Amino acid sequence: MSENGPDLERIFETWIAGYDKGSLEQVLSVVDPTAVYYPPFYPAKDFSQLKAWFATDFERSAPRPHWTYKVEFQAVSGDLAVAISYWTGYSNFGTPKQAEVHRFRSVDVFKLGADGWKIVRTVNGANERPSPKAKAKPKAKAKVKVKAKARKKPKARRKK
Repeated sequence: MSENGPDLERIFETWIAGYDKGSLEQVLSVVDPTAVYYPPFYPAKDFSQLKAWFATDFERSAPRPHWTYKVEFQAVSGDLAVAISYWTGYSNFGTPKQAEVHRFRSVDVFKLGADGWKIVRTVNGANERPSPKAKAKPKAKAKVKVKAKARKKPKARRKK
């Protein structure tokens, strides 16, 4: 629905399905050729660098994570939109058990063009969301004990 902004579910699910299949074409189908990606702990990547990065990722034999997301915020102004979402990557490492391996907050900027809404900027920040299983622990109050030395009263001297 172009007039209402990007269909984030369609865009993100297209990306996830492409990533799960290792389809470079499908992953990049939601990204504009002018896009810049800012991953955590790595330098920014333009479209060609992003394409090479995913190609390398898809060539490796190790299991890749499966991604899930939750959209927290979306705003649209004309042909621009921004979305803030939280992403979690899970992997089973080739075993029956599944583990959370990545977690980050993503800020995506979309632009409406001839091919529909595409991602033009993505900024990801690592581990910015607490695990859903983690419970907030109350902060411990600082206990500072100051022992004052009790002064003994001097004994009264007897007069002789």
